Amino acid sequence: MKKNLLMCAVMLCIAVTGWAQDRKMEQTVLDRQNEFFNAIQNSIENQEKSRLGKIGSEWQQFLLEYSKTKTFLNFKDDTLSLVLFKPVYSKMIRPKNNIVAKEVYVANVGISRTDEVKNKKGEIISYLYTTDNEVGIVSVKNDTLYSNAKYHVKIDWNVKWSKKKVDTTYIASIADINCYEMTYLAKEKQQMARTAEKLISQWYDDLSTGTFDSYNPISFSVLPGEIEVAIPEIPAVTVSEVPAIRVNVNPEQYMTEDRSLYLEPVEAYYILKPTFKVRLNEDFASGTIVGIDYEKTLYKPETAAELSEKYAKQGKFIQNYVSELMAYAANRSDSLRNNILGMFADDDASVVEVSNVAAGEEKIYARTVSQYLTRLKTASMKIELGRPVVGPALESIIYPVSQQFESAAYSDYTEKEIHLLYDHEVAGYVIDKVLVVKGSTRLLSK
Repeated sequence: MKKNLLMCAVMLCIAVTGWAQDRKMEQTVLDRQNEFFNAIQNSIENQEKSRLGKIGSEWQQFLLEYSKTKTFLNFKDDTLSLVLFKPVYSKMIRPKNNIVAKEVYVANVGISRTDEVKNKKGEIISYLYTTDNEVGIVSVKNDTLYSNAKYHVKIDWNVKWSKKKVDTTYIASIADINCYEMTYLAKEKQQMARTAEKLISQWYDDLSTGTFDSYNPISFSVLPGEIEVAIPEIPAVTVSEVPAIRVNVNPEQYMTEDRSLYLEPVEAYYILKPTFKVRLNEDFASGTIVGIDYEKTLYKPETAAELSEKYAKQGKFIQNYVSELMAYAANRSDSLRNNILGMFADDDASVVEVSNVAAGEEKIYARTVSQYLTRLKTASMKIELGRPVVGPALESIIYPVSQQFESAAYSDYTEKEIHLLYDHEVAGYVIDKVLVVKGSTRLLSK
């Protein structure tokens, strides 16, 4: 027992030492890279020719946009040559050209150890690291924008070390550099997203019943939700992750039976899901909403008899889902799999959360329906339904369930929520998502 504990302690010590060394080598690379880019930045901002010797000019060409560089030097080759730095720099600072770099942007966006170098004896003598960086340089001529160069610069570093007694010194040197032009820097894309979100938020703030005049509205309300803008690649942004809008209209126009047959309150309304098209200006801090498309669903009044029929449908649907899922867990078959897939709103997008307990901690993972069914191991699964939480007009229903899962390798108990939505096209229910109740998963003792 003591021998095993000692071995574990030794292995842990080796792992921690390796991690610490890797962090030190990474920091050495980043520190050396900062010196490298600072030398470039200082030389072109201050136009100090003497600093060029510290740059390693054979590696560099991101002072100007490449098309401007070719014109500037009367360079006809279509390949981005990395030996252009000195002639470009020298020509930039000539008084007659009067080109000055006014803004320099450098951001490291990634670092990783990519390889190791060994000698003939198989001993590691150095490690290779790769850094990914974004470099932007704005140059002006006679106070007018001349070039807005943006490059992704990938640098390979060779890291060696020397030892003196107990101290280890790491030395990083450049092994190779590759760069290619970018249309927009990450910070500019982030600004685009922030501006698009701001414009859409302002649109919601300015809403009035007049916005929905074509629906003859009685009133409207913005439903709970967040504006989520994915980081765009270009200044034309499409955003659909936004709050939906409920527009209440006169229910009388949709009532086909005597009012006494309807449950109060009798309502009719549209649910509008907007998709915004936003065009950003050159400064990325301003822009315009150039179009709004609505996915709209009309909800008409339903009689008590229609609601009763609807409720019976959901009861039959959820019971069918539970029984088929338990059957599939015990005996996986293509027919059961296809039946279950057909019960979801979208088998590529609908989320099924799964959980397990590892090292005493609950882990929750999101899967697509197809992934969930593929990974579901043959097991005994028992599912018990709780009391449903019913939304207005039975349009949405949440079923709390308790699930007991037992297989040869793993067994647990979990509480989940099955979210149903009423699909008007098929006049029936579909499953929108299945979520794990956080903190509910626990192992079953055997």
